[in-house]
Amino acid sequence: MPGSEDRDLVGPAARWWLLCALRRSGAVTRGVPFFRRSVSGGRVMAERRCGFTLVELLVVIAIIGILIALLLPAVQAAREAARRSECSNKLKQLALAAQNFCDVHKCFPPGYLGAKSHHPSHLFRGQHTGVLAFLLPYIEQNTIYDRLDSDVQNHSGISLFDVRREGAPWWRRGEAWDMAHKEIDTFNCPSDPRQRPKKGIGAVLITYYRGSGLATLTIGYFPDPGLQLGRTNYLGVAGGMGRIGYTPWDRWEGVFVKRMPHAFRDIRDGSSNTMMFGEVLGGRPQPSFLYSWMGCGAMPTAWGLGHKGWWHFDSYHPGGVQFAFSDGSVHMISETIERRVFIYLSGIRDGRTTPGYP
Repeated sequence: MPGSEDRDLVGPAARWWLLCALRRSGAVTRGVPFFRRSVSGGRVMAERRCGFTLVELLVVIAIIGILIALLLPAVQAAREAARRSECSNKLKQLALAAQNFCDVHKCFPPGYLGAKSHHPSHLFRGQHTGVLAFLLPYIEQNTIYDRLDSDVQNHSGISLFDVRREGAPWWRRGEAWDMAHKEIDTFNCPSDPRQRPKKGIGAVLITYYRGSGLATLTIGYFPDPGLQLGRTNYLGVAGGMGRIGYTPWDRWEGVFVKRMPHAFRDIRDGSSNTMMFGEVLGGRPQPSFLYSWMGCGAMPTAWGLGHKGWWHFDSYHPGGVQFAFSDGSVHMISETIERRVFIYLSGIRDGRTTPGYP
């Protein structure tokens, strides 16, 4: 019969041998019909059928998941590094703005314009203008700065920036109140998630007074958390407790204190050894307060670093808090720094050395 000899060449034995050879080479998986065998004209033809098994699909998904898990921390770390760098640049801008202010006025701005007296009954006397408001013209915010004092004649002619005389507080001045709601990007750290505060917007930060031999820190605030006052993540460094008329603490006074402008000549410990601005959050895990750039001035260092209260310098950067020093440099200070060393770094003329810092 024609062709019978060819069919004998690919009989059952030959087909079995071919299948075994294909399996050994990995081309065919046992039990899975990736190939279809056919005989035509005395030759064996194998047609490949594309597809994935369920096991292979699960393996691919698992590998992708592992790669994402490995890459995600690296991506997050890179983003945080970028945010930290941006935060550092903003602190440097503030330090340079203070230096430019000093070049023009021959002194740095005061920490804030609170009451001249240190007595607690005078808590709300004075303009309560914070140091950041003085720096607005030096960070390209002249429009806001000019309007802050545009209604000065309605308030006994006393400016919001008059260091010598106590005037009406900024929240009683219409233009100043309106401008205080402006959000200024230079004052905000990009790592802060902007959580709503538990209590409100800090407006009058740091009224020092001495009672029973102790220095006390007080904050005044607007209790409505819905207020949209412009906030800040940066405050000036007041030193141990600023200047409160109490010698044991006044020896640690910082660059920015109440109603007393300092100059470069007053920083006897050296500008590269003296902190000028630092980061604040208002408490953690959720802030008790948010700080208004208009009314908040300088933060003391008496309680050290590493705590999470509203009265501490703090940040969302892992491992520490960034500070701008008086020479314009910016350094990350570890949260584990000794309290006394931290206070030394904040004083302008305490004469203490800080080996290894900044």
